[in-house]
Amino acid sequence: MAEEMKNSQIREFHMKVARSVRADPGIADLLQQTKDDFTRMWLIVCLLDGMDKESMLELAGVNISEIQTARNEYLKKKYVQQDALYQTVGSLKKQVAEELKESREIRASIEQGLDEALKQQVKTQEELVASKDEMIAMLKKQNVELERRLYQMNQGKSHQSSGILPMPERIEKNVMKESGDESETSKNQGTAVSKDTIQEETEVQTIPQPKKSLKRFLAYTRENKDTKRFIQEFIKTDKMNDEQKEYLLQCLEEGLSVKEMEMFASADLPVEIMRRLRKYYEQQKDGSIK
Repeated sequence: MAEEMKNSQIREFHMKVARSVRADPGIADLLQQTKDDFTRMWLIVCLLDGMDKESMLELAGVNISEIQTARNEYLKKKYVQQDALYQTVGSLKKQVAEELKESREIRASIEQGLDEALKQQVKTQEELVASKDEMIAMLKKQNVELERRLYQMNQGKSHQSSGILPMPERIEKNVMKESGDESETSKNQGTAVSKDTIQEETEVQTIPQPKKSLKRFLAYTRENKDTKRFIQEFIKTDKMNDEQKEYLLQCLEEGLSVKEMEMFASADLPVEIMRRLRKYYEQQKDGSIK
């Protein structure tokens, strides 16, 4: 009986406190319906701290621990977030987060650019290798053509030294001889057949005149030998890198001989040094430097 009287007095005290601060009727009903004195006491504390009606109504039916947690969060928002130092720290944290995000984006962009550059370099190297393979194939083809012309020239010299006429002339003389012993009809037929034979033999075997093309042939022979020597000394070697080979190939295209390139070409020299040595050599050759 005494315990009930005591609880009634405590409830009445809590309600007087609520009325003294002019609590909202909804909050007064919440306090009135709360049976536990300690829970009601903590609700009174939240009310005195200035907690709004909506926040307090959300505490209906919860235990003391949850009320204390809600009160701490409310006080933190009310006082701590208003502090200048707290706001400065929050602003710095936000700025650091933005800088970190921007740094990540820049890094991703750089990595993407490097990847694209690497792919472009690989593509360039493949094109360079393909162009060199085409040049080697062309040089091999020129070598075969040279051997064929040399063989034809040797055949022509053999016919001249032995007194044997070339194939078209022999065929023509034989036809003329046979046509003298035949009748006019046979002569016409033989002449027609002989002309067809001469045309076929001429298409099958065309022997160049060495006297007319000897000078051009010798120049071509020297040029082809120089090209083969260039490939052997500069292209097939493993001592020179691709940049050095590319520069020496450019020198060959510009008309320099292998002997002239040997004046400045070396696997131990970078391309820029070889270019300067070449310029010095050409100036010395022209008489610009004595």
